[in-house]
Amino acid sequence: MSLKHITDTILFKPALAGADHLCILAGYATPTMVSWYIKNLHDVVDRPIQVSLIVGMVPYDGLSIATHEGFIDLHGHSFPCAVSSFSCSYLYKEPPIHANYYVWLHDGTPQVAFCGSADFVQRAFITNREEIMVPYDPTTAWEKYCSAEERSIYCNHAEIEEYVRIYPTHP
Repeated sequence: MSLKHITDTILFKPALAGADHLCILAGYATPTMVSWYIKNLHDVVDRPIQVSLIVGMVPYDGLSIATHEGFIDLHGHSFPCAVSSFSCSYLYKEPPIHANYYVWLHDGTPQVAFCGSADFVQRAFITNREEIMVPYDPTTAWEKYCSAEERSIYCNHAEIEEYVRIYPTHP
């Protein structure tokens, strides 16, 4: 798939077809990608969707303060024209998850899903970089997401630093 095709197919077309909740389980993710996505959703959708993100490689890599604070700033907010709510969680129990799953739901039922190499970062979706993303069984992807959700913690949890290693951006 070409870059534009991957971006449109995974991030926008399901919403245009009626899906109302995107659940992302990504090895790596950035708040700048979340912001980019919300801005671009605003230009595409006619009704807000819900976006839920779990960052999967946190038990292995931890997170920088800047990345963590960026997710906190976005967490729980609604962006009325594009996103009804955004939540961000970090996997904190082993094993870390390096795979990337994008699961679209409609009224709580998995409708379409993708799996592959594209982390939820701008390098994967808006720069000229080769990524492999394939359609995946929505029910299986949803089960993987729910399993990871049981081992995750919201980014704004009061005791997050007891569960997740957060390190200075500049040592």
